Amino acid sequence: MRQRVLLAAFLVLAWTGLACAAISQEEANQLGGANLTAVGAEKAGNKDGSIPAFTGTPPAGYDTKKSGSRPDPFATDKPVFSIDSKNMAQYADKLSEGTKALLAKYPNMKMDIYPTHRSAVYPQSVIDGTKKSAVTAKLENDGKKLTGAREGFPFPIPKNGLEAMWNVVMRWAGVSEHGHYKSFVINSAGRRVLASEGKFWEEYPYWDPKSTDREHHVKIMDNVIAPANRNNEGLIWLLKVDKSNGDPAWQYLPGQRRVKLAPEIAFDGPNTSVAGAATYDESYVFTGSPERFEWKILGKKEMYVPYNSYKFVYNSTADKAFGEHF
Repeated sequence: MRQRVLLAAFLVLAWTGLACAAISQEEANQLGGANLTAVGAEKAGNKDGSIPAFTGTPPAGYDTKKSGSRPDPFATDKPVFSIDSKNMAQYADKLSEGTKALLAKYPNMKMDIYPTHRSAVYPQSVIDGTKKSAVTAKLENDGKKLTGAREGFPFPIPKNGLEAMWNVVMRWAGVSEHGHYKSFVINSAGRRVLASEGKFWEEYPYWDPKSTDREHHVKIMDNVIAPANRNNEGLIWLLKVDKSNGDPAWQYLPGQRRVKLAPEIAFDGPNTSVAGAATYDESYVFTGSPERFEWKILGKKEMYVPYNSYKFVYNSTADKAFGEHF
């Protein structure tokens, strides 16, 4: 399922030094006003109305106090149109290069374009924390250390690409998560292979009002239970607000019967949760220290992106979801 949203576009090059500092109180007062949402997004829609204005109204029946399976608030939506290899040239200016390559390689693939909804809302603690952090947040040590921010997006009105990427690094995901996952790889013969199955626990002390931890923004523990040759493989990864010396990780490999420091759990190191089929930098679009790149804001662009995943995440099975070319 696909929807159209406003995205900031970035260019990735070699890293050079960049000074980053907090915004003025006058700028911060714009948050939650007539033009900007509480976290800095544009409230207005686009010219043709396909992207509506932000209203701040959560979907009906969505209880933020309950965890587990989420109801699909847009279950009755129907596709407005579809994009495939035959008509993708018509929409090329709103497609990523990767999407165009997939459509060209797999003629049977299509993107169903659904109506866009802007119903995202945040707890009051996030809104308050963002307003406070906006006037105090700073980046030090060539952008590898964040200071002056707590319980909020540090740079809701980013002045450069590095500040925008720190907003991604410090993304809000509640105060904790726990889940059971399965990851698969489809080989060249079209056969589905279980790469890993396991359980994970994630804590976000940066966003937790009750936490006294000021050193880490995410703490991750992962326990692999399948396939059999990876049973009891484990990982602990501590993501810090000061990445000057990296984000330390420790790994337990059953075959070695010992816990060892794992410096490869970073950057373009192979991601163990998908058996090395992707890198750690690919997790959540980008993960870790931004030190290897120069990030520039080039502007904003309307794009069609995979967005509505309610049915895939909560109401699907491996047999239904993973086809021959997934």
